[in-house]
Amino acid sequence: MAKLLAKTFVGSQTFNQDDFYFDEEHKGHIQIPELNHINWEVASAFDNERLAEAVADAASKVGRRRKNSKTHQGKEGDQEFVGTSKDDRESSCNKIWQQVQQTIDPAAAASEKSAVAPSSSSSSTPLVIVEGITIFNSPALRRLCDVKVFLELDKETCWDRRKFRSYDPPDPPGYFDKIVWPFYEKNLAEIKTLVDEKDRIHFIKAAPMTLNEIYQKVSSLIFQKV
Repeated sequence: MAKLLAKTFVGSQTFNQDDFYFDEEHKGHIQIPELNHINWEVASAFDNERLAEAVADAASKVGRRRKNSKTHQGKEGDQEFVGTSKDDRESSCNKIWQQVQQTIDPAAAASEKSAVAPSSSSSSTPLVIVEGITIFNSPALRRLCDVKVFLELDKETCWDRRKFRSYDPPDPPGYFDKIVWPFYEKNLAEIKTLVDEKDRIHFIKAAPMTLNEIYQKVSSLIFQKV
């Protein structure tokens, strides 16, 4: 999803929380003795302070680029921003999705309307995109996010996605049932208690939706904000 959004909002910068895990020697890790393994599913497993600093720095730079772009637009009148109306937003997202379909499933893409050049289907408004399993459990990261979206999964879908992935260190037997899923539910329950409007989070049940439907919904929320 982050890659799709980065295609839509040209010039965006993406941060993946996985790149900010503390190393295995970090003394603050929570150990699971019966599995001889670290609990990697909790906020304390991540250096969220360093992530927040990186996001804030990137947001500051993006803000300056937006300001410069608007100034340029006002002087020259030649900068175009796509997505100013609901129809424009849907058209833009549909065109991006057609391009993605060509990569994922060329046969399916051929049955759709012909795709167009990326430059005519994207927005020139850059974003800072942050993805991760506990970003909303961090007050510092929540405060930095203008649009917050949590994609909810059921246990079966979560397992189907995880079982074919490789992790370093690898998951020991029983890690998913004992740690991954229980802490997913715990982290989700925690952020659902955040009722402050400034902390508003959009929860989307991803399991029954197609990737395109999720993408349309998420990108629409962002277009409304930018």
